[in-house]
Parts: sequence; C-alpha cells; structure tokens
Amino acid sequence: ADEALRAAKIVENDVAGIDVNMGCPHKFSVQGGCGAALLKEPEKAAGIVRVLAQNLSVPVTAKIRLLPTPEETVAFALGIQAAGARALTVHLRHPHERDRDPAHWDQLRSIVDALSIPVIANGDFYDLDSMRNILASSRCHGIMLARPALWNASLFRCAPLVHALPPGDESTLHIDPGPALESVAEVIRNYLVQCLRWDENYKNAKYTVMEMMTSRRHPLRISREKPKFEQGLDMGAVSRTKSLIDLASLWRIPSNVISAESRAEAIDAPDGETRACLSATLPATFRSLTERQPLLPLGSKATGSLLGESHGVEQDDSEGRAVEPDAKRRRKLGEK
Repeated sequence: ADEALRAAKIVENDVAGIDVNMGCPHKFSVQGGCGAALLKEPEKAAGIVRVLAQNLSVPVTAKIRLLPTPEETVAFALGIQAAGARALTVHLRHPHERDRDPAHWDQLRSIVDALSIPVIANGDFYDLDSMRNILASSRCHGIMLARPALWNASLFRCAPLVHALPPGDESTLHIDPGPALESVAEVIRNYLVQCLRWDENYKNAKYTVMEMMTSRRHPLRISREKPKFEQGLDMGAVSRTKSLIDLASLWRIPSNVISAESRAEAIDAPDGETRACLSATLPATFRSLTERQPLLPLGSKATGSLLGESHGVEQDDSEGRAVEPDAKRRRKLGEK
C-alpha cells in the first residue's frame, strides 16, 4: 500500500483519479502479486484502496474480475467500497478466462444491488444492443470498452444515453439510441487526423491502424463483414509507410491537414475538402477535444497513444512483432 501511494503521489496533480487494476490475469502482473492476484487477498486489496483514498486529493476507483462464486465477488466488492473506492468496474470474466470465453453478464446485477457506489460493466460490449441490454438488466451506471475500441471507436460517440430513474423504480429504462456506427475507414481517417493534431508517436499510430483493420483480437462470435477499403488501402501498404505523414497521405487525409503550417487553420476552420473528411463523421468526443485544446506541432513531445498504448502493447523496433511493454523491457535488460 505504501508503494502504491508513493507511485500515486507522483501523478496526483496531473490526473483526474487513480484506478487500481485488480483484473489483469497475465503472468507479468500476477507473478508480482499485482492485477488479478489481489483477488485472492481481499484484505491486502482493500488496504491499498484505503491508503490511497485517505491520502490522495483525487478519487480512487478499482477494477476487478469475477471471483469463484457470486457471493465471493459481492463480498470482495463490498470490501473495496468500504475501503473508500468511489466507483468499481467489473470485468465480467474470471481470471482464468480469456477473450474467447463469453462474459458473464448475468452476474452483474447482484453486485450493483449490493453496492452504493457506481458500478461499471466491462466485457464484450461490441454493439449498442448489448449496451442497452446490460444497462437495463443490471442497472449499472456505465460501460467500459477495451477491445471494442479497436473494433470500432465510434462506439464511444454512439453509446446510448440513459435517463436516470428514481431509486427503486424498476420500470424500463428510456435509452436514446444515438447515431449509427461509422465505417472502419471513417474511424481510421478521423483517428489519423487526431494523431496529426496531437503529434502522436508514429509507431503507435501505425500499430493502432493495423489493429483497426483486422479482427484478430476479437472473439469469433463477434462477426462483422470484412472492412472494405479503397483500392491501395491494405495491410501491405500500411506496413510500408515510414512516418505519420506517409500514413496520413495513404489514407487520403487532405494535404492542408497534413501540412504543419496549415494544420491548425484546416482543422479548426475546415474548407470544403477538409470538411468532407472531418464533418459529421468526426466522433463527438474527438470534436470536443479539437474545439477546446491547442494544437501540438509535429516534433513536440508525443502525448501518448489514443488507443495503442492503452491496449498494453508496443511494436518491436527490430522485428516488427507486437510485444508487451514489460517483456520488451526485460529483454533489453537481458541484452545489457
């Protein structure tokens, strides 16, 4: 707990909150007693949350997976709430389950009913129908997306709006459906515009675009038509790009958006050609950023990946393989 507090203090003034991840089941987490390993030590887990909540000026939240029984999950969640967590995200799989295993949506309602803090659902929400269903059936307070963000990031723009009901009201939730999903090509173009705006690291941007073009991270039961791209827009062409400018040019981003000299004016006050790329297809979350935040020129410090880094993978410089950051660091240390 003390080590967690020292780490949190470093970033306390730069973040809106601290989330304790108790759900990661991968070896690099659990072998050090982190991630899902904490599910087996409820007192230790609650102690970490308690120390953070009592000593930080920002809210503390937590993310967990399901324990062996629903009763154990509820008991663990109650302990986290009592320790001072302001919200709880539940990945609706057990630690031993992987992406190919369906999430257990039916286990969320008992957790929501037991807690007084907001509960957020995570696991297999690839479309608006699944979001509506979990919101209505569990009464949860929100939904967290991970892999679906690579499947189609416009899910964030299209997420249904839920109108709150009085406590105890069990009538059907009124949910506004929101706009339709964008095509994968539109999502990629809008993503690249934001990469230019924020001077995104080229390798992260390239990796993320390639992930958007494939379905390899998604369960087989999540079906979609193979994305159709214009001629010349394929994996081979993307892999041959050498810079963010190359990547943006390949995807037909207007030249005045690509140019560092005219980028601010083109994005903030688009002409007809640029507007065709940015207008209604620009996700609302991205649009709100562009309306409020200054541009970063190319060559300034990268601000971190919008999607790539959060997915926990990097592209290996030498061999082009995707590896987990911890594994990459360990390999480098071994070479030294």
